[in-house]
Amino acid sequence: QPKPLPPVVFLTEPSPEDIKIHNQATAVCSINSFRPDKLSVKWLKDWEPITSGVVTSPSAEEDNGTFSSSSRLTVPARQWRSGAVYTCQVSHEPTHTIIASLTGPRDCG
Repeated sequence: QPKPLPPVVFLTEPSPEDIKIHNQATAVCSINSFRPDKLSVKWLKDWEPITSGVVTSPSAEEDNGTFSSSSRLTVPARQWRSGAVYTCQVSHEPTHTIIASLTGPRDCG
């Protein structure tokens, strides 16, 4: 039985160009190098859970026996620009790990 490994989480924020073109903002939370495949992902807006606009991919097994997954959050541009802080919260029970990645402060340019 290989020992459990905690996830590595990386949050990618949408670029201003993307937001302009699509009039919406998509943030992507990449979750890598964890095992076993028992993971839950939540998105929060100012620490309140949100469910609309969230799409989480099923985990995929990598060649080295760890798993990776990703979750995307899409919100309207004006909501993204409102200055709210969005958080991708990843829980991995086998390693008792909870990781929160937050979107950074933005100017309203």
